[in-house]
Amino acid sequence: MTGIYSERPFDIKASTRDNERMARMTNEEFGEKVGCHYSMASRLRNGERLPSRDLLRRIISAFGLNRAETYEAYDQGREAFSRYLRDAVFEPSTPGTPDTNMDSDG
Repeated sequence: MTGIYSERPFDIKASTRDNERMARMTNEEFGEKVGCHYSMASRLRNGERLPSRDLLRRIISAFGLNRAETYEAYDQGREAFSRYLRDAVFEPSTPGTPDTNMDSDG
């Protein structure tokens, strides 16, 4: 076989890592999108702070988050909100990555 695909074998692990890296949002990108400093994004991500109500509304709007779910996580406190924010914004599941809960029988 000739062409670019035969020059080197496809590395599924490297491809998955690249997809995951591209799907992750940096604190700087988050801050630019919602109008806060990257250090505040870091504090939100790590569960050190809760956003103000104004910032919370901007986060919901900027990322199209479900308002009820977001407020529920917010009302549960810093740790719950940071987990929600990481899952919904910073490190969402990427399409095409293997689902570890699937049976291997195919």
